[in-house]
Amino acid sequence: MEGLVILALYVLGGLLLVGLGVLLYVRAAASRKAYVCPECGERMTVELMEASRCNTCGAPLGGSLH
Repeated sequence: MEGLVILALYVLGGLLLVGLGVLLYVRAAASRKAYVCPECGERMTVELMEASRCNTCGAPLGGSLH
């Protein structure tokens, strides 16, 4: 009986970790934004933030692609 309780705790802990991983992935995927620099044409993708300047040339970015 004690073995089943320990096994159940490991299974529930594993399911909790998998669920947390899926939740964090969905949050990051929903916040992805892609930008194209109007000066140099460099494409960049960011997650969980807003980009205001190009990483390559430093020009201000306009709107996002999506």
